Amino acid sequence: MLAGGENRTSARRMGTFFVNTTLYGPSQRELAVGLTDRSAVISPTVRGCTVILDEACETRSQEEIISFSAVLSYRFRCPVLSLGVHDDDALFYWLHREGRFIDLYLSSADAFVPPGVTLSEPMGGNAELLAEAFGVAVTPELDAALRTPQGLDSKYVIETHRHRDLVAALDLPAFSVGLGYGHFQRGDVPGVPISEFLTTTPAQS
Repeated sequence: MLAGGENRTSARRMGTFFVNTTLYGPSQRELAVGLTDRSAVISPTVRGCTVILDEACETRSQEEIISFSAVLSYRFRCPVLSLGVHDDDALFYWLHREGRFIDLYLSSADAFVPPGVTLSEPMGGNAELLAEAFGVAVTPELDAALRTPQGLDSKYVIETHRHRDLVAALDLPAFSVGLGYGHFQRGDVPGVPISEFLTTTPAQS
């Protein structure tokens, strides 16, 4: 559980924007050596998972995020989950493995479609592929986190709550919930000393 509990998380993350990328396999030190071309923050490795907060991906450019995830998964031969939340109205992710795109997800397509178009269910999201990538079992909690529609009468009024449940179901580091590059720059990393993270900066030409 995050320090301070759910109410603190809800208050801090209301209307949040963030993107983070979780790799399963390579260590913090291995990633730091391999990311000298990026401005990024690399978390401690927890149960084989390491979270990267990349400055360029924080722009939420789809092309940037997909490219980053694909390259990492190929370079380190591992599963890579790049996930973000848009204004707490929609959660999206791309899952790559060994350079191949294998799954995508959008919790609330209404946030990205023209006015007048309604899509009532989340798009994409394969619980079996996610669970296999991170070495866990498919559970009802994982299915519910993927399939429950977003809305005022839903448990996912705030999409960071969906992220919290996905993180728990996949046994990812709890500190990754609602965490992006901007949050780290403001010192907003609940439950983990900032000193345990490593930063990378591209060399000046």
